[in-house]
Amino acid sequence: MDLWKLFLTERQEQKLNLLEDIISKTETSIDELACKHSLTNRKVKSLIMQINEDYIVELNITDSLIKFENRLFRLSDIETPETFTSLYSSLKIQYIRQSSVFQVLNYFLKHRKVGMVKLSMQFNYSQSYCYKLVNKATDIIRTIGVDCQIRKKMNYLVVESKESQIRVLSYILNTHSSTFAEDNYYRYHNEKNVTRIKQEKLSRITRVFMDAHKIGS
Repeated sequence: MDLWKLFLTERQEQKLNLLEDIISKTETSIDELACKHSLTNRKVKSLIMQINEDYIVELNITDSLIKFENRLFRLSDIETPETFTSLYSSLKIQYIRQSSVFQVLNYFLKHRKVGMVKLSMQFNYSQSYCYKLVNKATDIIRTIGVDCQIRKKMNYLVVESKESQIRVLSYILNTHSSTFAEDNYYRYHNEKNVTRIKQEKLSRITRVFMDAHKIGS
């Protein structure tokens, strides 16, 4: 399973899947994309428009990345083929960091103990939605394999785990993502502290971001 997908909305994942297909083939018909991803043609067009908007924001330019002509989506000539993979990775990272559950998980790792009212005000979410995000964050932690839980205590929520594991998870989520693309030898250890990470670094957890630098699985 691609762990990075756990942080994304369905729409963000759909956009990345479409972009991956277009990059891999340079040009692709709208009908092929709609059929492959079980989407309507209208939905495909809408998602491609959003990708172009994300691209414009990411690079602060005015030209679109993907053109639509004769029922074919084509990559723009303004970028070289070498930059497309880098752009795909950048959009993945952007989507992950925009993720509500990613932000809430980071917030808990920083503060450790948070009242639900404060959490709701911090992110301007309803308390019921905050509970959903906390539950999803807990599921992600469990999937990654870290011995760490977010538990309800009276009128607040608290992160429960060994300090070393909390710091390891926090380190992973907050370290610049490009670091993980360059090192394939991370190993995760429960004991010691974050200084050990530089020697034997984090396997399963770092896949969240290592996968974010790959096209495909």
